Amino acid sequence: NIGGIANITVLNEDGDAVMAFDTGPGNMLMDHAMSKLFGEEFDEGGVIADSAQPDEKWLTELLAQPYFQVKPPKTTGRELFGTQYCNKLIDEGRKRGLSNEAIVSTFTSLTARSIADAYERFVLPVEKLTMVVLGGGGADNATLCKRLQKAWPHELAAGWKRHEDFGMSTKYKEALLFALLAYTTHFGIPNNVPQCTGAGGRVCLGKIVRP
Repeated sequence: NIGGIANITVLNEDGDAVMAFDTGPGNMLMDHAMSKLFGEEFDEGGVIADSAQPDEKWLTELLAQPYFQVKPPKTTGRELFGTQYCNKLIDEGRKRGLSNEAIVSTFTSLTARSIADAYERFVLPVEKLTMVVLGGGGADNATLCKRLQKAWPHELAAGWKRHEDFGMSTKYKEALLFALLAYTTHFGIPNNVPQCTGAGGRVCLGKIVRP
């Protein structure tokens, strides 16, 4: 799921979730850079990123960010990769003499590489994936998807898919999931996944507060 933050959920052959965590920035850095540098909400189709080469030396330095080395379960958000962090990186990119397009391109590669690296470092030793299903706004960024596939450490037997390939719009997946959470909470069904979050056991999350 490549939203503001990118996260991965790993299913085994039986369809059971065995791991889930935030890999790092998804669209967050790209979108803020597009807003600040181009006055646009996002890089539609990844056209801006595709128009310039990423700064590979800078990219290597960015991938040394400590969060990327932390073992899952883990989560992150705007407190680490938000506006303040992005503004700092934009200033750094300008100091390096990069064009606005090259800055967006580097941020795009950072998202792609950090996802692929997280898979190779933390998931592959546990579960070798045969398919990746992409969702979130980042799935519509052709340049991001192309770079993610290029960075992936091995071929996927069943290839790359979208949520839509399974009859679910990526736009509505969160609404469906929250409906499921509401259902399980209403009927007292355990709805957490300890193997993904590190919780001590199965519990029913959420409270129902009636007026």
